[in-house]
Amino acid sequence: MLVAPALLLSQLVANQPAQEASLLAAVPADAYALVRVADPDALRSRTEGNDWVTFFASPGGEPAVLELGREYEAVTGTDFDGLLEVALELHGEALLFFTGEVAGFLTVPPPDRAALAEVLSAWLPEEPRQSSEIAGGTVQLATWPEAGGGSRSRAGEYLAFLDHPLAMGLYSGDSAEAVLAALGDSLGALGSERRAPVVEGFLAAGGGTTGGIEGFLDFTPFVAEAEKALREAVDGVLPDPTGLLGLEQGTWLFVTADAFPGTKVEVNARLRIPPGTLAAKLADTFEPLPRTLPSDLPSGTWTVWALDWNLSRFYATARAGLEEKQEDGFAMVDQGLAAAEALAGVDPIEDVIDQLSGLFALYHVLDGGEMPERYDTGFAFLVGLVNGDRFMEALEAVLDTGALDVDATELEGAEAYLAGPDLFGPDESVYDGGIALLPHRLLMSLSRDTLARGLRAIGRVEGAGLTDGSELQAAFDENAGACAFVYTELSKLRALEFLQGWQVPEENDPFESRLIFAARRTPDGFDVRLYTR
Repeated sequence: MLVAPALLLSQLVANQPAQEASLLAAVPADAYALVRVADPDALRSRTEGNDWVTFFASPGGEPAVLELGREYEAVTGTDFDGLLEVALELHGEALLFFTGEVAGFLTVPPPDRAALAEVLSAWLPEEPRQSSEIAGGTVQLATWPEAGGGSRSRAGEYLAFLDHPLAMGLYSGDSAEAVLAALGDSLGALGSERRAPVVEGFLAAGGGTTGGIEGFLDFTPFVAEAEKALREAVDGVLPDPTGLLGLEQGTWLFVTADAFPGTKVEVNARLRIPPGTLAAKLADTFEPLPRTLPSDLPSGTWTVWALDWNLSRFYATARAGLEEKQEDGFAMVDQGLAAAEALAGVDPIEDVIDQLSGLFALYHVLDGGEMPERYDTGFAFLVGLVNGDRFMEALEAVLDTGALDVDATELEGAEAYLAGPDLFGPDESVYDGGIALLPHRLLMSLSRDTLARGLRAIGRVEGAGLTDGSELQAAFDENAGACAFVYTELSKLRALEFLQGWQVPEENDPFESRLIFAARRTPDGFDVRLYTR
């Protein structure tokens, strides 16, 4: 599951009283990211009765944890079991930060310093180790050999174990000088009121007030590198985008994660996009989903992914911003659009992009309360249209070119283009769906039955749509104004093959819940919420 890492960490953090937030002073000035758990005791008290935490900590959830461990080791080259051993020994405030050269982990020393020292020092290769004293703390520094002693992906990495009266931890980096310099900087600031820029941003965003696991990432240091990569990608096709978006004016992400008794897990995020910039204007093209969306979904819908993105306005805004820098910068794009229009007689912008209202929704329906025999035939893709007739004319013009040999027919009162029995080959005749057009909706599905069910719901045929008061409707209503929305009844996932090895308990089954995601445009960026209930 997406929330498994946060759940595991919250379960493993030990229950000791929260310490003063002094470790924030140890974050170096050049750090760009940090993760913090300030009150392990309160966090643990909320997670002890959480069904997800209980499941992943049980033998039944072992396959999921093993898969998580494999992914973690593949990405980091470090031992997942070793990470869990460290987490088990945490007894106070814990902090993880990243700079351009060093990653540092610090925690308030627990009553049993020896136990934590043992699991932390075990991360270092056995030999050679260099011991030294820095600002009242003992530091053991080692480097991974080119072969052996651990994952090859860590060859040449320097790792230091710190044991200080006020903090214990691990620092790693590609050079001994960088690691030792960061250690000296951190230890010299312990107990002070120093606040690095990333800490100031963390606190301003709400860090230290939520009580859960908190993380802050400042994207600003990466803007120049990203613009360079984008410039190389569009060279000769579009104007140089350097400095156009305005992301260098302060772009960051603040995330919190928490768990509570029962099935509730919640992750909240704030993405800041500098107001008044081109990036902000582009973000404005994400608009609130129509309140009527659930009414367009057929009965049996158990999962939906929806987005309202005004592509027409996005294109016009991006083009205006780029042309302001270079008036003829769209020459090659315009040549391509003209060629496409000459080929099909359709203007890709006016006849296609401008006819999309911005609504895009992918949903899946059950077959008589069960998963369909072919999982992919239960999907339908719903698109909002500005002018269905004009879009249909464009589609017919494309079909007239011979790109797809299908004829128009009628299905549930709508103009439809349906697949013949051999369109996908004789062995795939189950795919008998197609495309149906209405005045303000386009619906696509690989299954004719799923397509028909969707059309009946859009046509408000009695009993065809979601029932009033449905859980999906309630979740959508409580997130009114969201530009993106996801709803999934997790109990239905148990029918999927990848979950067959999981031993889900009959009582306190965490899958008897719903996963809900919502993103909302705000004056300074986006607010995002992911939760189960």
